[in-house]
Amino acid sequence: MLRRQTRATTFSILLAVSFLLQAASVTNAQVDPTYDFTTSTTVGGAPVPLEGRVWVPPGVDRLRGLLVQLPNMIGDARGKANLVDWQKAMGSLGFGIVGMNRVDDYGWGNDETAASVQTVLDAAAAASSHPELSNAPIVFAGRSNGAFKSSLLAAAIPSRAISFVSDKGGYGVGLSEEARHVPGLFVGGSQDGTVSPHFVNDGFRTWRGQNGQLAMSVDWGNGHGPTPIANVFSFISQTVKMRYPEGQMPSLIPGNPLAINRIETTDGWLGEAADFNHSPWPDYSLMSPWPEIAPYGSYTGDVNSASWLPNEVMAMVYRAHNAVDSAGNTSPLRVGAYHPAPPGLPFPLPDMIGPGYILMGESIEMAVDLGSLDAASVQEILVYDGSELIDVIEDPSQMNTLIYTPESEGIHTVIAVVRYVEDAETLQTSWYSTVVVQPIPEPASLCVLMIGATAIVRLRSRQVLRRKRR
Repeated sequence: MLRRQTRATTFSILLAVSFLLQAASVTNAQVDPTYDFTTSTTVGGAPVPLEGRVWVPPGVDRLRGLLVQLPNMIGDARGKANLVDWQKAMGSLGFGIVGMNRVDDYGWGNDETAASVQTVLDAAAAASSHPELSNAPIVFAGRSNGAFKSSLLAAAIPSRAISFVSDKGGYGVGLSEEARHVPGLFVGGSQDGTVSPHFVNDGFRTWRGQNGQLAMSVDWGNGHGPTPIANVFSFISQTVKMRYPEGQMPSLIPGNPLAINRIETTDGWLGEAADFNHSPWPDYSLMSPWPEIAPYGSYTGDVNSASWLPNEVMAMVYRAHNAVDSAGNTSPLRVGAYHPAPPGLPFPLPDMIGPGYILMGESIEMAVDLGSLDAASVQEILVYDGSELIDVIEDPSQMNTLIYTPESEGIHTVIAVVRYVEDAETLQTSWYSTVVVQPIPEPASLCVLMIGATAIVRLRSRQVLRRKRR
């Protein structure tokens, strides 16, 4: 459902309600239960102790799957089971979270590694009193050393892996036929001095050389820091959407893992990958300010060197994320939940735009920020929820408001595409963010929810935001 809204009084009321609801939902998430567990796995025939932590969404009788977070070389990923943003996002998908403390091998060879993963699932199931977790599909994720381990575990136990995200790392390994059909995302930092993006790209080329379903994104200007959370949330949500068997849940009886749907490689999309074959790195003149994306059968570039994406939504996110101009500039555009600086503070704070978190039926304000783009040069702004076009804005110099009600729980990827004119040439740029729509909680919170019935998406340029503050 979509309709325009411009009245400031209505906006103020709904925004106030939104803040109240967001505060309530954050409080609820912070007290969600986690359960620590200790077990042991077998590495090279010898038992090795293992510790982990599992979070399960409150009030959910039966989980659909698990996100397994793996630690970096000197870290401990157990704390990631307590992160509120991740709890909200995974909870909206019906998934729990497991955080691990191991940084060395999970096994020698695929058989030992797969057995280690099953041991972790069994321990998490026992600790949380959710026996279905023993049979649950898995998404693996990690950064740095955790990125390498994510790719290894997904390749070792492909029948259980929905997908994996390897941020600032990732191995190129030999793939079985089943492992070739596990969608993955490698992310390299263009300025990463810890794990070179060239090393990550070598792993990417190894996977794609075996027709593996892998994409490689580049965080332009970033070092070894984490990729934007919306990049990870979008990939996880789209692969879960594509691969999770409709209407099914993991069995409560051990030894009966849920079978995952396969995406045929030719049913996916392809995206133009960054050119790593030059020195010195990077030569931005060899990169693309608007990478080509297309369905597999329509792609005009080299299929074997392109990134593989599961669907059109992730292809649009990939294009926005990887675009960079000849001067090394990424898109000036920003889109996301609009968090205005609180008034009356003794020190100035900037307005913020980023991911948003709401309950089903709750209000949220979002903004499109044109950044350095001149509003007068903009021809139109196309706004999408996933691949669905929800509005076309032809006059960005005016305040544009969408009152939009998401029709489903889960992670919604909001994408803005701007067409503008520069030096008599029509160009395009894009950016994206996510809105997590959580299930309505237990009736104790319904008295608050009765106030808000829609989700607001407010779209305006930075110039308009300034005019509003004057």
